[in-house]
Amino acid sequence: MTNRYDHRRGKTDPPRKNDFRSNKKHRILKRRRFALSVLVLLILIITGAIGIYSISTHIMDNYDDAEEFNEFVTDHRDAAELPQCFSSNTDKIQYGDKLSTAVRLPKTRNAAVNNAMSAMSASMISGFEKKYAKSEKAALMVDYEGYMTDDVYGIAVHKDIFEEKDDEMVIVDSQVFTRSFVKKSGRETGGTALLKDGYKDQLSQDILDALTDEYGDDLSSHAKEHVSDTSENLNSFLLADSGAIFYFDEGTVLKKGMGSASVILDMSVIEDFLQDDPADAPVDKNKPMVAITYDDGLNGPLEEELLDCLEENGAVATFFLLGTNVANVSDSENILKRMLKQGCEIGNHSYSHPQLTKLSPKAIREQADKTNDLIEKLSGEVPTLFRAPYGAKNDKVIKTYDMPEIGWSYDSLDWKYRDPKREFNDIKSAGNLDGEVLLFHSIHEPSVEASKLIIPYLRARGYQLVTVSELAEYRYGVTLENGRSYGPDFFDLEDSEKTPEISY
Repeated sequence: MTNRYDHRRGKTDPPRKNDFRSNKKHRILKRRRFALSVLVLLILIITGAIGIYSISTHIMDNYDDAEEFNEFVTDHRDAAELPQCFSSNTDKIQYGDKLSTAVRLPKTRNAAVNNAMSAMSASMISGFEKKYAKSEKAALMVDYEGYMTDDVYGIAVHKDIFEEKDDEMVIVDSQVFTRSFVKKSGRETGGTALLKDGYKDQLSQDILDALTDEYGDDLSSHAKEHVSDTSENLNSFLLADSGAIFYFDEGTVLKKGMGSASVILDMSVIEDFLQDDPADAPVDKNKPMVAITYDDGLNGPLEEELLDCLEENGAVATFFLLGTNVANVSDSENILKRMLKQGCEIGNHSYSHPQLTKLSPKAIREQADKTNDLIEKLSGEVPTLFRAPYGAKNDKVIKTYDMPEIGWSYDSLDWKYRDPKREFNDIKSAGNLDGEVLLFHSIHEPSVEASKLIIPYLRARGYQLVTVSELAEYRYGVTLENGRSYGPDFFDLEDSEKTPEISY
């Protein structure tokens, strides 16, 4: 298939409806299926046998060495004909006697996007090797299709797993993962984050009409419920300049054995449903999210390291700063401005870290104003939140500060242990962290070292790392209010309410 790439604009439009791969499994070895069908028919005629046979549309030739596996990979990719607009890829092909892998993913100009793709690749390979460790022969095949708009990279990652059956390689698992990233910041967006409120009913009907036109009798009897007006059903799509491509996993809208499906809605149809500026929609309500917070800064160099790590992973955090530490760091102005430029949130943590409950209202107000005034003078922005030192607050403190007071729901105890490995392992064993506010301190080097492990780990498990205000808005549907306290009772979802971690 010709890839319609506009070299002047650096963008790829999706294929038109008539030449878009309606189903990549449909095209794999079409001629081979015909030959096998004829052969079986002849055998039936010759032997006089009467019965029913089935030839899988998911079958490909077997392979016995590295050279043949490379041919297997080429055949699979050629059959899929996935449009790709990125100028370079990472392509890892590894043959093994039992387990083989071929993972091709895009390489962009944004380090955060590239790191997300690298983490996804590693996750897919390790998951495959673990699940199929006892298989006699299996292959993981990962490829992608890519699109660009002025603001967003769109990447659909196709994962197929083949396993040997009757001396053939047969697909036993097939999934499509859609991922969208803001080009400038590398933050992940996409799905319902790109859609306006009130889009569901009409968009659901438009998709169903497009599926009916594209697939006709191949639609399953359950197709309608898989495009019903729920956020989950309408969440897997990518944007291109000329429209939106919606994806549906195998076993949803098509009949059993027909593979995955995708349809295109023209921009003239979809544009009324889209946010005016996709770059301003960085949070997807239907994916897990967590807010990392750092207390007691500034330190200076340690926050720079944290900001590097956050930037490299398309993540943001909330920093609760002490006025006295901000005043004592020579480069505080540049650090504060960088925090805001990267999309992080700055909070007030008092000026000198007193126990506010023991102070008079006048002294509390002084702690608040002195810190706010200093941060505004240096950064141009007033802190949006505050966190009481030691978490010690009462009605007097909350009302006098007159800002949203933010607690936490997960305490790393990093100040106590100063052990990066322990902090990392504690996060890994903490269970589902969707909707949680994590507490760390940016003035301790071990905490920063732990964060360099924790941040990419959480991103690889599908978490969006968001600010506290974003978490309140997108996970809890709340705009934080002045003079109110939001603690562990607020940031506390039941397990049944949490969005599952994403497994690639």
